[in-house]
Amino acid sequence: MISGKHMDLLNARCDVVVCSRSVTFAPSICWGAGCRVHPDGRHVTVWLARDRAATVLADIAATGAIAAVFSQPYTNLSLQIKGRDAVVRDARTEDQSILDAHLDNMIREIALVGFGEPLVRSVFDVALDQLAAIDFTVHSVFEQSPGPHAGHPIATTP
Repeated sequence: MISGKHMDLLNARCDVVVCSRSVTFAPSICWGAGCRVHPDGRHVTVWLARDRAATVLADIAATGAIAAVFSQPYTNLSLQIKGRDAVVRDARTEDQSILDAHLDNMIREIALVGFGEPLVRSVFDVALDQLAAIDFTVHSVFEQSPGPHAGHPIATTP
């Protein structure tokens, strides 16, 4: 489960990279267009641009396996959240407000490391009908910030 101290950070100041694997364990990876840890701290949704994420989406559909790495650009504070029950769905109209807020947050956060709005929009500003959403339940959480605790588990659920 995601703790309250991490929830605001993950929902407001982090980008996300989504990873999976094929049934033969070949890795796949894609930068996410948006993310949300739900208020219960147990469920997560990430959005991927379909044209950039075909392999990741196929792998998730085939295996249900997902690892989402949330990272704050300015500090490199990073957490990895893994799930085993990921489901791919179409993005919905009600997702738009979350995606808009994520875009605004990323414009501010990435400006802190010297990159402008055009770059941010090229990654995160994707039309709703071009997005897939992946919903999953948190299975485990790992510290991934650079340093001596990288890779250490924070939480695991059965």
